[in-house]
Amino acid sequence: MKKIILPFLILTTIAFACTNTDKKPGADGMPANVTDSLIKDIDDGHIEGMGKIGRLHNTRNAVQLVIDSIGKLPAKAQQAAASFVDQLKSAVNDLNEADGLMESWMTEYDQDSSRDDEAKRIEYLKGEKSKIDRMKDAIRNSLAKADSLLKVKF
Repeated sequence: MKKIILPFLILTTIAFACTNTDKKPGADGMPANVTDSLIKDIDDGHIEGMGKIGRLHNTRNAVQLVIDSIGKLPAKAQQAAASFVDQLKSAVNDLNEADGLMESWMTEYDQDSSRDDEAKRIEYLKGEKSKIDRMKDAIRNSLAKADSLLKVKF
């Protein structure tokens, strides 16, 4: 009988603990209010962007290497690849712009801005979230564009 009761009590305790739905705002990473939610979104966007910055730099270097390699070809081959080189240069510009958006956002962002005025703080954070979203899109799009150009085969 003890062999049945002990496992039953353990399973019942575990089941009860796992089904507790009394989650309070701010617990388990749940935002407590609009400000916390915006800060979390901004932090998540920043982490995503930073996670791709190394790849962005490596991709930019790879694209520049292709441009430089084409520049060493005979004049006739360079002329044949001129439109491709223009696309590559556009990709480098997009990658630089995305990198610049990240750099400027990081130097300008102040999480504690307007801490004493909640309405102003929320407006500031909404603007920063918009900047982060634009930066993430720029990083994603510039990487996709550059990757597609790097996969071109002659």
